[in-house]
Amino acid sequence: MLVLGRAVHPPWNEGTRVIAGDVAHLASGRRDVRTLSLTEPDFMDEVDERIDVEHLSAPGGGRLSEYSGLPRMASRVRLAAATGEFGVAHLVGVPLALAPLLRRMGVKVVVHVTLSRHAYQGRIDRLRALAAARAYGRFVDAWACAADPIRDDLLEAGYPAERLFVVPPGIDLELFRAVDRSAARRAVGLPESPFNLLYMGTVSPLRFPAPLIAEALADAVSDVPGLSLSVIAPERSHGYNVTWIDENVRSGLNGVDVPATIELRDVDHADKPNVYCAADAVLVPFAAPVAVEPPLTLLEAMACEATVIAAPHANRSRVIDNGRNGFIFEDARGLADAIRNAASRGRNGAGLGLSARSTVSNRFSAAATLAALDDLWEAIGV
Repeated sequence: MLVLGRAVHPPWNEGTRVIAGDVAHLASGRRDVRTLSLTEPDFMDEVDERIDVEHLSAPGGGRLSEYSGLPRMASRVRLAAATGEFGVAHLVGVPLALAPLLRRMGVKVVVHVTLSRHAYQGRIDRLRALAAARAYGRFVDAWACAADPIRDDLLEAGYPAERLFVVPPGIDLELFRAVDRSAARRAVGLPESPFNLLYMGTVSPLRFPAPLIAEALADAVSDVPGLSLSVIAPERSHGYNVTWIDENVRSGLNGVDVPATIELRDVDHADKPNVYCAADAVLVPFAAPVAVEPPLTLLEAMACEATVIAAPHANRSRVIDNGRNGFIFEDARGLADAIRNAASRGRNGAGLGLSARSTVSNRFSAAATLAALDDLWEAIGV
């Protein structure tokens, strides 16, 4: 099996690259796997301890890097497919232009679709994606949708139903589990406070709507003694966070009488459970669909039995059942109420954390992902 991805390397700060690595890792228990990654030059030496990744230089950054390294990937694919050892290729975040080449060499093609209705995808990008699907769709044996809402969107767009499959992200439940709060805080350096609200991720205005969050904090602070906010934004692979921290986070929170710790740093994948467990509640406040569906931060935090407070755009897959395994808010007043509820329930939300982990275990475990992959492979004759 071939896994063809983009930026499949640490630091793991983007859902698509995490899913590519997870597919390669999980499938390695079923098949021989070879993973090729279109990688920007600065990250060519990065190593994933779980899988062997062959990095192919793709300079330019962003969408440009997807295409600048495409000739190298096509050449390497020809060499790999010529051996006859690979019956299927999984494309995760790489151009569909590879599909005809693979099919000509007798390799089945599975394309992973990790998001839809993306708010940052402009009109030109949407037209380009639609044109690519029309041009190369006939060379695709299966579309592996990360969630039911994505499958529904593709079905509505005219994709053939018989080639649409749901392959949920598989969360490593051995890694993502509850750890001691005090030890976690010491490990990651989060401040001691009676109630710490955490946000970890890119701090664009749609991912982190600072004015709404500021209004909610101002509303809740009198009822939640010791309320504090921690924001951790990735740096090395998301340099634009430097600007957004000043223009969005600090400016948006200005004047709110709640202590806020704002830092730029890349959190190692293995340290994420400490970050989630150090907080009293984890915030996923997306103002629009801006991440893979469902957001991996949401699933990872729930697996760690954290109390998660999320906006509806982060819950399109209905992972959170409001009040049972987390909280959903519609506006600033709703967020303030969710903070109050989380604080009143105490650590792990009086059973809420256990329910959250059970949800992830049932729907987004490695076993669930492997079962979906097995069904997909059988359906396309691999």
